[in-house]
Amino acid sequence: DLHKQASIAWLLEQGRRATFQDHDLQALTLFLQAKEIDPESVETNSWIQKTVRKLSGTWFERGFELHATGKLAEAADAYGKALEYAPGDPSALNGLGEAVIQINYREGMGRKYFEDGIRDLSSYFLEQARSRFSYSDKYQPEEEKTLQRGSQVSKLLAQQRVTVARGIEATGRFGAARNEYRLSAALDPDNAEA
Repeated sequence: DLHKQASIAWLLEQGRRATFQDHDLQALTLFLQAKEIDPESVETNSWIQKTVRKLSGTWFERGFELHATGKLAEAADAYGKALEYAPGDPSALNGLGEAVIQINYREGMGRKYFEDGIRDLSSYFLEQARSRFSYSDKYQPEEEKTLQRGSQVSKLLAQQRVTVARGIEATGRFGAARNEYRLSAALDPDNAEA
């Protein structure tokens, strides 16, 4: 019995030191080991509850910070981790719900702008298409097809400006033609004519 009490005391002390140094997972493991020795220990159960609350709070705060910076998928993961430690926590549930809603909204908006860009491109409304693809890229930054279509529109716009520049150059307005060539080169650096 004395060995049991000494083991619990030692585990609790190690766990407290770990939690004060913000090594909360290690602390929780030590507290759970102490609970295995004596499941009825009030002090052990109290430290387990405190550590679980601290872990949940840490993950919630991390999720909140990620959410504020627009990293919604990472924020949803962090809120999920907070809920693993404190199931049913209203703040974490609310944060997770808002993050998921915003993720779905962004995907929907990105898809809508992409489809509008395709429509504008097929009608040869190049400036509008370029604008739509840039909006789509804002909502879905890793979408490869949006980047490809945006690049396609930029090349078409660059070629259009080269054609305008040649016409202006033919009338002897070289400064205006230079500006068009410059804009064309900015849109498509690989355009040899620009």
